[in-house]
Amino acid sequence: MLDRWVDAVKLSTPRYADSSDEFLHKSAESWIDGVYHAVAESDYSHLMGYCLRIASIRTSEGFRFSEVMKAISLATEIVVDMLLEANKDNINEQVSQDIRKIIKVMNWVTMSFGETFEDIRQKEFSTGTLIGLVSAQEAADEAALTSKLLEICQSMSGCTHGIVMMIDSDGVLAEIPGSDEFSKKVMTKIGTQVIRDIAAVARHDKFEELVDNQVVANTPPIRCAVGIPIMARGKILGALVLGVCSERGISTHEIDLLQAMASQIGLAYDNSRMTRQLSRKAAYLKSEHDEVLTILNELGAIVYVADMDTYEVLAANRPMRESYGNDIIGKICYKSIQEGMDGPCPFCTNKHLLKDGHPTGPYVWDFQNTTTGRKYRLSDRAIEWPDGRFVRIEIGLDITDFEEAKERLDEIRTMLQLYNDLLVHDISNHTSIAKGIMELICDEKMSQEQKGEMIKTAMEQMNKIDRLVSRTATLAKTKATGRENMAKVDLGRILDTTISDTIVMTDKMGVKIIRDRSSGPFIIEAGEFVNEIFINLLVNAIKYGNGKPVKVKIAESTIDEKTPSWKVCVTDEGAGVHPDKKALLFKRYERLTTVSQLKGLGLGLTIVRTLTETYGGRVAVEDRVPGDYTKGTIFSIEFPKASDT
Repeated sequence: MLDRWVDAVKLSTPRYADSSDEFLHKSAESWIDGVYHAVAESDYSHLMGYCLRIASIRTSEGFRFSEVMKAISLATEIVVDMLLEANKDNINEQVSQDIRKIIKVMNWVTMSFGETFEDIRQKEFSTGTLIGLVSAQEAADEAALTSKLLEICQSMSGCTHGIVMMIDSDGVLAEIPGSDEFSKKVMTKIGTQVIRDIAAVARHDKFEELVDNQVVANTPPIRCAVGIPIMARGKILGALVLGVCSERGISTHEIDLLQAMASQIGLAYDNSRMTRQLSRKAAYLKSEHDEVLTILNELGAIVYVADMDTYEVLAANRPMRESYGNDIIGKICYKSIQEGMDGPCPFCTNKHLLKDGHPTGPYVWDFQNTTTGRKYRLSDRAIEWPDGRFVRIEIGLDITDFEEAKERLDEIRTMLQLYNDLLVHDISNHTSIAKGIMELICDEKMSQEQKGEMIKTAMEQMNKIDRLVSRTATLAKTKATGRENMAKVDLGRILDTTISDTIVMTDKMGVKIIRDRSSGPFIIEAGEFVNEIFINLLVNAIKYGNGKPVKVKIAESTIDEKTPSWKVCVTDEGAGVHPDKKALLFKRYERLTTVSQLKGLGLGLTIVRTLTETYGGRVAVEDRVPGDYTKGTIFSIEFPKASDT
């Protein structure tokens, strides 16, 4: 019979011509075995297993359903023909019933096989796809993910009971809702065996033995169960156990399908576990990163990291980004941090940070940034970046305020020294002279006329002390108040008042004051001692101008070629100021450490510079005749114009 069927199949369908006789014989034997159990015992499980297996094989080879059914129909015809031939002389009721049963089985096969054939490969594919999709999209933990995957397995296998056991969960991690206690115990025992043996287990009877013959009353007993190892990356993770309450067999194909499901569950579970571990590690690292970043942000310093070859900024803390732009990361350091640099900074410290390929330690230096103008105490060093390359990290402490405070302290110290020198040296000299004169006046031999002259000289010394104290007080108050009490004033009126105050002196010395200006007004912002500036300049010009006219001019100008200003020039035709003393005038008075350096320049000029700079102006001195200082001097004072003028 087998040979007849093989020959008939090969002749009927060309596709079968390539199949081996051995395979076709085994297929026919399985088919007859399935038909026998279905007809004789009403057990369709063997036949169903055969159908699933053949459908899986033939669909993978590109067979159509009609071709497979034609082969099965031929086998059926041969069976019926042989049955009729064997009983041709005695066609009784039993033979008729057997034939009807065969036809009934064939109808069942046609319906079941038709549904299975076209769906089997899609079903296998969908199992892995659905499980993989769920594992990729679920944002749940391992238990929730496994429960979802178990639901998919139940839906695709048609089982009523099921559990997933995981070794690291010490028991059942997920189960199909509604399972009775007996079924749970049975499946747990099977799962334990699967995990122990790392092999699939299928049972169809004697379940009571697994749970010491304990059967729960009024509960449909589990009649069929299978356990599949859950593996991932070559190691056992747990077991997938599925069962049904009806009696049915578990075919090899179904076990293969369940193994595919278990494999997907294992990968999804292991991936979820690894993802959770990575998430925890990432959270830990983020926490550490945030802590370090908080420290760096609150350090009170700018911090950035740059590649030592490409000069790309790799990282920057918040103060750095606030100072140089939130988009600084990824930019070139010398272009984004410094002003007007087209190439690496000539003062770049990279060359100091590595020696023979190894970090040399911190390199500390001071620098005034060319973009912000702020002064920094910088500490640079080479560190190893996570990718293995050496990079430069720079930590900059803004010392601008510190340096200004230091300058202020130096200024105060110098001022105190100056005041001390004035009081101890100059006032002491004047006092000594006055004291000596008073002692001479006590001499009885001196005439009244001589005593009168002596008293006048003593009074002159006392007046000098008074002026010195007054000027010192002006300096001290100017430094203390700075730009406080600034107000808008008219330079024209200030100069008119100043010239009037010196009229006694000019009349006595026969000096003429020449005014050169427009009608004004000439509005600036200045403090209460602005008159002292021009009184000192006019007194010096009158005193050292050799009796020649003094010219006072007001004209428009600009400071630094951009700020509109009013410029006052006081010009005399005296002996002039020697170039060496001009150089001293252009230095701040606090750089002059002794009173002797002020001799010949006068404390008045110190007051002029201090007041002018305090009020936002600038002072300069130049020869009246360029190149010949002996022909007289021009002192110029320049103040920015007031904002509304």
